[in-house]
Amino acid sequence: MDRMSTLSWKEAIKLENERLGIKPNLAPPRPEKKPSASVGHIDTMAQRDEMARVLRPRHVAGEMNGIEKAYAAHLESRRVCGEIIGWKFEAIKLKLARATFYNPDFLVIALEYRLELHETKGFWEDDAILKFKLASEMYPEFRIIAVRRLRKPTRWSFKDSAFREVSE
Repeated sequence: MDRMSTLSWKEAIKLENERLGIKPNLAPPRPEKKPSASVGHIDTMAQRDEMARVLRPRHVAGEMNGIEKAYAAHLESRRVCGEIIGWKFEAIKLKLARATFYNPDFLVIALEYRLELHETKGFWEDDAILKFKLASEMYPEFRIIAVRRLRKPTRWSFKDSAFREVSE
């Protein structure tokens, strides 16, 4: 009994399994979970955010996704036709609050050098809607437009901050 008191519980279980002829599990050990500093719904939100990053990675600055590439081609055709003066991808960053910014996808220079900010989205999340509306209120000098790609053949829908249809 003296020897058993000096063994850890893992060693004791291993010895008992050997005595009974039970083979050890050869599966790789699972990584230990990091202790969480928060509890309750905060943990659930952190898990949801982590899963969202795995399933749908965040946007990499300076790189266009599929919708942005298609809209860039649309803007370039408008520029060549003389409907707009020019456009730039991710050219401006608007400060909305401390540590909160709005980065519109496209800065479009319309005729008469009027500046427009175009935001392309396939799906609108709550934070994106909030930033879009807040930027529209805080920066009235820009015409901020939400752009959505409609079904094939590719057409575009343009809406203002109240999500009302606007002309291109």
